[in-house]
Amino acid sequence: MISAILRQHDGSTVIGSASTQGGWLAFAGAEWQVKLTDESVAESRRVKVSAEVISGQAEQASAGLSFEFPDWSTDVFLLLPGVIYAGNRFESRKLTYSPRHPEAECGPDAPALIADVPHLRTDAGPSRLQLLAGALTTPCVAMFDPRHGTGWILLAPANAGPDEVGFDFVESDDRQSARLTVTAPGVRERRYQFMHTDAESADRGRDFLPGEGVSISVRIDSFPCASIQELFDRVFAVRKSLFPTGEAAVELPQSAAFDLIEAHYNRDFWCERDRLYHTSMTHEWANNPYQTGWCGGIIAEYALLAGGAAGLTRSRCITHLDRALGEGITPGGLFFARCNDGVWQSDGLSDPAHPWRKDFTLVRRQGDALLYALRAMDALEASGENVPQAWLDGTRRVADGLARVWQENGQFGHWLNQFTGRVTVGNSASGALIPAALCAAERRFGGGRFLVAARESAELYYQHFTRKGISTGGPGDALQCPDSESSYALVESFVELHE
Repeated sequence: MISAILRQHDGSTVIGSASTQGGWLAFAGAEWQVKLTDESVAESRRVKVSAEVISGQAEQASAGLSFEFPDWSTDVFLLLPGVIYAGNRFESRKLTYSPRHPEAECGPDAPALIADVPHLRTDAGPSRLQLLAGALTTPCVAMFDPRHGTGWILLAPANAGPDEVGFDFVESDDRQSARLTVTAPGVRERRYQFMHTDAESADRGRDFLPGEGVSISVRIDSFPCASIQELFDRVFAVRKSLFPTGEAAVELPQSAAFDLIEAHYNRDFWCERDRLYHTSMTHEWANNPYQTGWCGGIIAEYALLAGGAAGLTRSRCITHLDRALGEGITPGGLFFARCNDGVWQSDGLSDPAHPWRKDFTLVRRQGDALLYALRAMDALEASGENVPQAWLDGTRRVADGLARVWQENGQFGHWLNQFTGRVTVGNSASGALIPAALCAAERRFGGGRFLVAARESAELYYQHFTRKGISTGGPGDALQCPDSESSYALVESFVELHE
């Protein structure tokens, strides 16, 4: 059922609401005229609400549309692009930054945990999502119901006049029904702020004088849908339908951008003492100067070499790779996570608050570093240079180490023991780029076993993540919250396998 809804707020708290199918309505100190239209346009519907104050003054109000879902289920896949995937219905923990798995919840079979980010609950109690349009990559709410083989997509504008649109999704306590409201101004009663969904909200309703009001028009698609993939396909097909199209202005040639970045790296990131390009600018993050992979080393060195860097930059990249592909690899054949004051170490060594993590390393680092080390070698050879034997030996040891991790654990996990390769926290797509790295190792070294591990691990990632419409574990400081980094890494791995 669709209806128009008016709300009145005290600060960010809803203190009154009224639903209507249209007509005259006394609410919040004013007389309103509400119009609700619903018409078919091609294969979709256009639902529009306009709510205008005719007399009086409405204080701290908002208006919009309400959608009732009386046949709801926790089986429904709920998508709000960029933020919510499968409702973010994971076990959640209220932790401070940087969140770490509690010791009792570590292990290869540990369930996926997320921090207290917006999510629908897995347990009993109030279950609600409150988001503004600007939080989403597209102002959209989409659902796939596997019970009935149906899909549903709502596209809304980002703003209605001067007000940002808000989305409020609430499940009933028994999870048998749900309600979505789309209002302007969007007023979150509580909001997400840095690891907590219960932060005070500064959102407010608006005072409306006669002649002022809210008008929101949304597009709704309801269609047969057999899979989550079909839902994503339809979202991508229609996601720009409410917005004007245009081309981005190209103002800076790519070569000029490269020159700026190259100069930036040499000026701000090179550490002569460590003979490495640091992860952050030399005056920041004194306790974390260099990381392998993720947002750190070997990726940038490949980019600089592939971009044609010469002279000082080329020399520094080669020096960096000499270190990272030699002493930057453990005797067991995995990359060290960090280098601090010239000492190679794990992720957990600098984390005294969690001593059980002493030898932990984020598995994502291994795939990142191996793939881009092998690509850096390709870039050097393409320019006519020989690849040092030490680099070949080092990357071969890491490829062997990762193949061994797969054979012994049947997964790459989220965190590994830096020295033994044992999965210490599992159930994650953190290693999503490892299949791509193993493909590159197969091209370089042959033998077949790297490709076998790449195919088998990619199949696992496809079945347990891509097919389910979720991807988790890319960042090392976000537990296993759905993220864009692991999903893009999976794209890269699938393309490498295809090629």
